[in-house]
Amino acid sequence: MERWPSLQEWIVISYIITLGLEKVRQILMSEPGKLKQKINVWMEDYWNITDMAAIAVFLLGLLLRLQSEPSMGYGRVIYCVDIIFWYIRVLDIFGVNKYLGPYVMMIGKMVRHSYM
Repeated sequence: MERWPSLQEWIVISYIITLGLEKVRQILMSEPGKLKQKINVWMEDYWNITDMAAIAVFLLGLLLRLQSEPSMGYGRVIYCVDIIFWYIRVLDIFGVNKYLGPYVMMIGKMVRHSYM
């Protein structure tokens, strides 16, 4: 892996940082008056928590990836783990699709049933 991110990686980095800033804006623009109440209301949604975890894990991986050689490998591993969060998020988006939604729901039921 090269020392500095490629163009495609910079695009992903800018997208995720922009998404993180949008999440901060959502918290600040929500209804309750105090910041703690705004955060509590925002954290009630499962997908907000998942997005926050995905962004935080990505930023940790990015920090390690930008370090020198030994930490760079750890950053790549964290990137690989972080993509699981993003796949779960994409499955949620597919869940509302008219054609893919029923298939995603069936897969979810099969996965839940196999763990029980």
